[in-house]
Amino acid sequence: MIKRIVFPLVFVLFLVFSAVALASCDTGEPAVYDVVFLMPNGDEVERVVVPTKEGEIPVPPAGYETDLSNVDKVGTFVRWDKELTAPTKKTVSDGETMTYTPVYEYATRYYTVTFVVQGTEYPVRTAGNQTPICPVTPPAKATDPNGINLDYLGWDKEVAAVTEDTIYTARYGSTATVLAAKDGAKAVLTISYDDGNYDSAVWVNQQNKLYGLKGSCMIIAGRASFTSKVSQWKTLLADGTLDIQCHSMNHNGTTTNYGSHADHVEDVVKSKQKLEGYFPNNDVLVYATPYTKITDYSYKVSGDENSQIIQDGGTKALIHENYYANRNGPSGLQSLDPKMGDDKGAWYNLYVQWLKTESSQTNKIRTGWIDGAVKQGGWLIILAHSVVDNPDTEWNISKTNAEAFYKHAQTYVKTGELWSATFGEAVKYIRERQNTTVTERYENGAVFVDMKINRTTADGLTLTQKVFNYPLTVEVRVPSGWKLALSTDENGGTMTSAVYTRNGVSYTRVNMVPGADGAIVTTQITPLSVN
Repeated sequence: MIKRIVFPLVFVLFLVFSAVALASCDTGEPAVYDVVFLMPNGDEVERVVVPTKEGEIPVPPAGYETDLSNVDKVGTFVRWDKELTAPTKKTVSDGETMTYTPVYEYATRYYTVTFVVQGTEYPVRTAGNQTPICPVTPPAKATDPNGINLDYLGWDKEVAAVTEDTIYTARYGSTATVLAAKDGAKAVLTISYDDGNYDSAVWVNQQNKLYGLKGSCMIIAGRASFTSKVSQWKTLLADGTLDIQCHSMNHNGTTTNYGSHADHVEDVVKSKQKLEGYFPNNDVLVYATPYTKITDYSYKVSGDENSQIIQDGGTKALIHENYYANRNGPSGLQSLDPKMGDDKGAWYNLYVQWLKTESSQTNKIRTGWIDGAVKQGGWLIILAHSVVDNPDTEWNISKTNAEAFYKHAQTYVKTGELWSATFGEAVKYIRERQNTTVTERYENGAVFVDMKINRTTADGLTLTQKVFNYPLTVEVRVPSGWKLALSTDENGGTMTSAVYTRNGVSYTRVNMVPGADGAIVTTQITPLSVN
């Protein structure tokens, strides 16, 4: 039996292998000796032991004629470092080393790289470790069998230094659309409830289940009224109609009234860490600024307006570093495509409508916000506090008026025109969408949708795959005649969707989860029924 042992090349000079008799002549059979061949294996040496009978010429290991252990060069066998001789008792006892090393003549190693452009193959002979170049420029435009105009999208995989025979295929497709809101809704509704009144949240949770709504509780993380009921909150959140976002540690004004850097860290950073510790399965992505005020500096001494001002970016910098959005309070309908920065309507100064009790705010006005969002297309963010039977302050709202708002929202949720989302869901969807590109291509009777996400945002944040993995709804063009479509993702998951027509063109929708940074995730769509 041939034995193979691999050694680093640097140790080869220190190896001394002697033939060892495995069987004695006392048995009447020829003695068997270990003959060692030192075969190249890239940067290492493989020790191949070949048992050889006394008096017989050792047989080299198979494949010794060519050294293919290096990517960039190929070795052709020339000779052994010494003549192969039969081991004998005398030669072994005389101390002769039965070890052989092949000598090769090396030349550049070449591979065949084939570029396929619109069905035509272009083979290219390329040296190992070199990057191949396609001999033709793929046309920028093409047309599929259905007459759909296609754009050149690049190669099916990144062209890299060659280490083996490889095929690259030019991809053609058309730009698909990640819809502005989940499932093609015209508008998004996010209802946020400030401070963390548990009893109010229990009632809201029941209404959410009744009307098919969701919302977010903006928690003051350090308040005893909250920390004393964390276990109850965990049970409440398990229903899935509410999530937890951050509304500071204590809401005590130190972030605006001469707060020190430590005050700001406490209110903005440690509050988030505390909430994440309580609720590890809840992603805290949004900050709600107390009193709707932000600072871009701090004071050296907490609460002392005469102390030195520190230009450290204040709460603004900390919010940017730790959150993906800030609900800061300007009044209005938020765009479904927030810009970067702190201007009104940007990610760190989102527009809201305050749901509260005052004579000028009627139910007609409140429900009109929903109508306007659906008509215009927008993200309606509601700022509310506690929902109670009889409000004793304008900050709160009555259960009767809140329910009238919920009922009106439900009518649009049922038609699919309104997506009711938690703050976390909405931020994930929109942030992902802003950083994702989607293309489609038609091949062999199926439509393939390719999605790629850049996980670094325009404002320098990282959309971690562990958190930002929310399904995005993609509108895809399909051949005319399709009535029902079946989509299959890379993990084998399936989804059935209807085919609809707009301006004489057929479309369907598919939900796709973005992959790793820069990676292409593909979903295949096939017809389930056709006209």
